Amino acid sequence: METLRNALSTVVGEAAFDLECAEIAYDGRAGRPSSQSVSAADLRTIYHREKDRSVKLYANARAPDASMAMLADALRRALEQFVHPDTDKIGHAFPVDGSDYSRETFRSDGLLDCESWSPVSKFAGALVRAAAIMGVEKALGLLAAWKSGKAVRLRMCAVLNGLPLNAPVSPHDDIRIVPLPLTTAELPRLPVRRDVALQDYLGLSLFTIHLSASPALFRPDPGAREGSVRCSAAAGVNLDLACEALSLHTGGHVSPSFAWHEYPDAAAFCLEESGTWGPCGDDRLRRRHWKELSHDLHTGVAAITPSEQEPPLCPDEEELRWITKALPGADKELRIALDRWHRSMHPGARLEDRYIDLRVALEALYLKEFDDERSQEMRFRLALFGAWHLADGLEQRKSVRKTLRDAYDIASKVVHGGEVLKKPRGDLFRKAIAELARAQDLCRRGMLKLLREGPPIWGDLILGGPAS
Repeated sequence: METLRNALSTVVGEAAFDLECAEIAYDGRAGRPSSQSVSAADLRTIYHREKDRSVKLYANARAPDASMAMLADALRRALEQFVHPDTDKIGHAFPVDGSDYSRETFRSDGLLDCESWSPVSKFAGALVRAAAIMGVEKALGLLAAWKSGKAVRLRMCAVLNGLPLNAPVSPHDDIRIVPLPLTTAELPRLPVRRDVALQDYLGLSLFTIHLSASPALFRPDPGAREGSVRCSAAAGVNLDLACEALSLHTGGHVSPSFAWHEYPDAAAFCLEESGTWGPCGDDRLRRRHWKELSHDLHTGVAAITPSEQEPPLCPDEEELRWITKALPGADKELRIALDRWHRSMHPGARLEDRYIDLRVALEALYLKEFDDERSQEMRFRLALFGAWHLADGLEQRKSVRKTLRDAYDIASKVVHGGEVLKKPRGDLFRKAIAELARAQDLCRRGMLKLLREGPPIWGDLILGGPAS
C-alpha cells in the first residue's frame, strides 16, 4: 500500500475540486448552484460545514493526467484481487460517484442488498475526493480494512408516518428513532424527492437501524445472476418489525413512507443524492397535522405549529424493547393477527376493509382451534373467549363480549354485501367507527397478553381456569 499512499498524497496535493453547492428550499426545490474551484483543504471545510444541511453538494477532482494515471495503476495493483482483468472494474458494497453499474435486491426480510461496479479510474477519482475530505491515512485505512474482509458500516433510514414523538426512543440497541424538528432551519440532511417538500418532514420521526454489508470489495462477475453483496442486521430485527412493535405499543398505525441507505464511513466516496425506495399510494409520506404553517420570505425558513389533535407520544422504552424482542418468536397465528390488525388501523383504508381485516385478526387470536365451525358458532366462541381472556368480572366480560360480537357482525355484513356503511356522514357510519376503535383496542390488548403470557387452555379458561 506504500506505493498507493505516495501516489494518493501526490494527487491530493495537486488536485483542485470543481464544487457545486445548492441549498434546498422549504418547498423541496433546489436553488441555483454556486460553482467554484477549491483546494483539498477548502473542500474539507465546506464538506463538514454542509454535510448535515439540506443542500445538494457535488465535487469533482481535477489533477494532472500523469498523476491520475499513476494513482489508478497503484490502486489497480493494491486491489488486484477485486479488479476484473477484462473490464478493469472493481465491485464495492457502497456507492461511488462515477460507477457505471449498480444492482439492488429487495429481500423478504425487509432489507435491501446494494452493490456497484466502477472503472478503476473512476474509483480512483472518488478516492482522491474522499482522501481530501477525511485525510489520506484514514481513506487508505478504510481501503485496507475492506481489503482484509471487514464489512461496510451503513444505516437504513426511513421517515415514519403516525409517530409524532416528544423525545428520541430506542426499541433496540441497533435502532434509534428521533423526532424531526418543527422548523426547516433545524432539519438534518434528508432525501430530496419530487413528491416531498422539506416542510412535509416537519414533526415526523426519523428511523435509523445500523447494518453492515459484505464483502465490501469484490471482483465483478458480468455473468452472475445474483449479486455478491449481502446486507446484515441484528437477528430478527428490521424496519417492518419495528413499525409493528411501535404500532402495537402506541395503539396507532406506524408505517415507513420511504427508506434509504447512508454510509457513515464511505460517505465521501459519493456526494450524489442517494436513491430512496418504499411504498407508494396510501403509504406515501403523510405530513404531520398542523394548525398553522409559517414561512419567512426573507430567510426561506418554514415552521409548523402542530395540531392539538395529534399530540406527541412518549413511548415507554422498556416496554417497547420487550415487544420488539418478543415479536420474532411469536407463533404464526399471532403474526397473522398482528398483520391484519395493523392493516385495520391504517387511516387511509376503507372502513369496510378495516372491519374485514380486524375480523381476520380476531379469528387468528381466538378461533385457531375451530376452523371448521359454522359461522354462528365461530361468532359465539370468539366473543366468549375474548371476554374471558380480556376481562375480569361479569359486567366487564359482558361489555367485551358485546363489543367483539358487534364488530364481528358488522364485518360479516360487509363480507356478504350488506349496506351498513354506505352513508359516510350518517349516525350508523359514526357508530361503526366507534365500534371499530373499541374492538381494535381489545384486539391489541389480546395480542399483548398472548405475547407476554402465551395462549391459555381455552376450555379451562371459560370454566374459571387461569388465563395463561
